[in-house]
Amino acid sequence: SYLDKIENMLFDFQSDANLGTLAEKLGLSTRQTSRILLKNYNATFSDMLCQRRLDIAGTLLRNTDMTVAEIVEYVNFPSESYFYARFKKRYKMTPATYRKTR
Repeated sequence: SYLDKIENMLFDFQSDANLGTLAEKLGLSTRQTSRILLKNYNATFSDMLCQRRLDIAGTLLRNTDMTVAEIVEYVNFPSESYFYARFKKRYKMTPATYRKTR
């Protein structure tokens, strides 16, 4: 089903997946794919992928000694500054503070 394929692409958070590659995998247009995502998840693919990557980053901050730079690279964020901005928006604290309080 479409939703299974979407979940599988999100599971592969390290890839350079985007809406176009997802649509191609589903055999749909990007517009149709966007509608499915909004209807079923109330989110865009990039937002869903970002949330997945932030989930993994949070787990790594709690459970490893990886540096933030290593985590950013591992979860495939485009840049450290983008990671910091998205992380702070979601968790209301910096990654260093999150690591200390968890």
